[in-house]
Amino acid sequence: MILRVASILKNDRVQLRDAMKTKHLVAFLAVIYFGSQIVSISGQDGADVQAVNQELLRWHRYPYPIDSSYPYLKEPPAWSKIPTLLDWINREGRDAGIEVAHSQLVALSRADFGHPQHAPAGGLPAEALNYHRTQRSQAWARWWKSVGQTYGEQLRTRGLRNEKAWRLVTRGKAQPLPDSKVAIPDEWVLRTAYRAGDYGGVQTESLTLRSSKEKATLIRALRKSTAGRLEWEQWRPLSTDQADTFAFAMAYAIDNPWLLKPNGGEGRFRKLEGRNLTLYCPGFRYEFADLDSNIWWNDDPWHWYGGKNIDEDFMNAAGNLGSVCLLVWRTFPEDAPTNTALLNVGNWRPVKMLDATVLQQLAEDLALRGEIVDTLWHVERVSDALEALAEFGTREQLPALSRLEAELPLRMEQVKSLLAQDPNGTHPKSVAERLLAAAAKAKAAIQKRSDGQK
Repeated sequence: MILRVASILKNDRVQLRDAMKTKHLVAFLAVIYFGSQIVSISGQDGADVQAVNQELLRWHRYPYPIDSSYPYLKEPPAWSKIPTLLDWINREGRDAGIEVAHSQLVALSRADFGHPQHAPAGGLPAEALNYHRTQRSQAWARWWKSVGQTYGEQLRTRGLRNEKAWRLVTRGKAQPLPDSKVAIPDEWVLRTAYRAGDYGGVQTESLTLRSSKEKATLIRALRKSTAGRLEWEQWRPLSTDQADTFAFAMAYAIDNPWLLKPNGGEGRFRKLEGRNLTLYCPGFRYEFADLDSNIWWNDDPWHWYGGKNIDEDFMNAAGNLGSVCLLVWRTFPEDAPTNTALLNVGNWRPVKMLDATVLQQLAEDLALRGEIVDTLWHVERVSDALEALAEFGTREQLPALSRLEAELPLRMEQVKSLLAQDPNGTHPKSVAERLLAAAAKAKAAIQKRSDGQK
């Protein structure tokens, strides 16, 4: 048994590089009990949700009795009991079971919309605390209503064990395929955003992997310096079967983050497999959603519970990049494949003129998803979309631009009083103003091109 003060909320650690921002890390006590048996977590009608190795866990446990009325301290509940977990994470008080409930909820769902009882920063007034608590509670409630409530039944009727996906994660190592099954949407989209560096050396990468019944496409926008030009590339070839295999692999990577631990390298700023991007102050975010914009997964675990020392317990990658980020990079590498990925050989090919598929992606990136203050701290995809539409956009994207222009001021008005009390509140306001100016510029450029084609 080992005591470890090491658990940091994933949703708040992304912006470690920007300590002056609203988001700050919130650490809390995690104690780990070592075991060896496998626990099968059953969902509705006995459907397996995940098989959890108790020696390497993704949820908190106490090795000794604690004063808590939480009913699932020793093992996670069935999927159908998730409403109980949702009730617990919304409780106020000092009951240690609240933290256990949140960690189990994240591990079961492969999603993290934040802990309602953990403020994003210290010293905020009551109004701001209530706002963030409400936003997080509502995000969890939306997930349960749109995805979670029916997921157990989907596992029972259409869940699969995917050998190819498992080997994509393990790369042929002697690891048995988990007994648990995974279900994914019929059609889905994966959006990622990476940002690292500072001053003139900021580098960004945004990927959009879309799988429909007819085809799969993977597009990335890459900016190699702060003022550098956006470069567009597409991964080819890519089939729907390959895309779905990768989606299953993501689930396995989330459930088993220790399998994605990167190989050791020299120096603080070493490169990671598959990318030549800087690792200075990095941040990575993603969402895996159906085509109705319901988020299925967004958790990118960068540590687990059960390691015998700090090096074993953490990814030991610069910035604590998580298992999903590492899987994306090594599966779709920048250069010739450097791994034993099971996808057919493909590579990134430059895109000179953005086609309808990319333009659709850009229009979708203008949607203001989630809590508005958080959105404006992670605005690269929206900014890139506006820049690209100013150069390549058509009249088909004008409605999306108009929606942004209408919705953004309304959303900002709703948090006006909060930003006035926040010492960092001027940043979201300036970002919103910049986005509105860029939207107006894009609309004017599109209109001018349209008039010239008449």
